[in-house]
Amino acid sequence: AAAHELPPALVFGVMTVENDAYRSTARSSRGAHGLMQIMGHVWLPVLGERYGRNLSDDATNLGMGSRILVERLRVRGDVDEALLDYNGCRGALVTARCRGYARAVRRAVEG
Repeated sequence: AAAHELPPALVFGVMTVENDAYRSTARSSRGAHGLMQIMGHVWLPVLGERYGRNLSDDATNLGMGSRILVERLRVRGDVDEALLDYNGCRGALVTARCRGYARAVRRAVEG
């Protein structure tokens, strides 16, 4: 979080919602990996090997997840919109479940 000038609580909130068991080896049915549930097929080609390639490695996963989140914040300028992007919810894909994601992250941040 600090390397990307993000509030640690926001990174923790995303991690909590994405992977409430905090398992480095977690993998979703859609192929997302690790603590912050990174979609490797999407983000590894974009970010390269700057953070590493092993998405089950905590440092790699947190570095990449934080980079994605800070970039989405820069583009969107709004935390909730950035969280929607992070979760893959854009355009016609913004459903009630998507809106619930931002609320869940905020609840985790507020603790």
